[in-house]
Amino acid sequence: FTGTAWELFKELFVGGFLLIITLSIYTPWFICRAHRWIIQRIVVKDHAGREVNLKFEGKGEELLGTYIAGFLLTIVTFGIYGFWFVIKMHKFFVDKTTGQTPDGQQVTISFMGTGGEFFKELFVGCLLTVVTLGIYTPWMMCSLNRFFIDRTKIQVGDLGQISLSFQGEGGELIVNFIKWYLLMLVTAGIYMFWLQVNMMKFIYANTEITTVSGNKLRMDFTGTGLENFKISFIGMIF
Repeated sequence: FTGTAWELFKELFVGGFLLIITLSIYTPWFICRAHRWIIQRIVVKDHAGREVNLKFEGKGEELLGTYIAGFLLTIVTFGIYGFWFVIKMHKFFVDKTTGQTPDGQQVTISFMGTGGEFFKELFVGCLLTVVTLGIYTPWMMCSLNRFFIDRTKIQVGDLGQISLSFQGEGGELIVNFIKWYLLMLVTAGIYMFWLQVNMMKFIYANTEITTVSGNKLRMDFTGTGLENFKISFIGMIF
């Protein structure tokens, strides 16, 4: 990620000013502008170290239409459409993100999940979490990660498709949960910074990528709890 704090400050300052003078009507354009700023500053490299250019092509007027329709339908259906609304918003940001390889291959990203599938995932997960007095939470978290990751597809021009899959299991996560909870108690909550990092490590390590050539890769998050603590602590002081 190549963005700087000064660049972000300018983006937020301009966006905030436009929000004020338009009485928040600019919100969809502001969201697209901020997301575009982030995507364009993420550097992805191929196996030869060459950069793959990313861009976000979503427009404020498109997001406005999606938001208004979703908001109204959610109200009319007493919140039930909210599950479909969440998926439509997620698809908007995923599907509008594209890229181009150094040799000119077009990279397109798509999310194949539906609101009905998301409704079932969340409904069943919440029900089992309540019935088990919260014990099912790690399994629910893994199930939701699997839902979003497994349904994300990346097409690389004529070369083929890159697929993602989440391999994490609730049984492994609950053991970690118990350990992390005890450490949170012992350290009076300070372990929270390490807990955040460990959760990221778990998600990254269990995300498997199948390349266009069929090779299976695993990701890794190399940050540490101490680094997270320093960044967060210094940030909170300032």
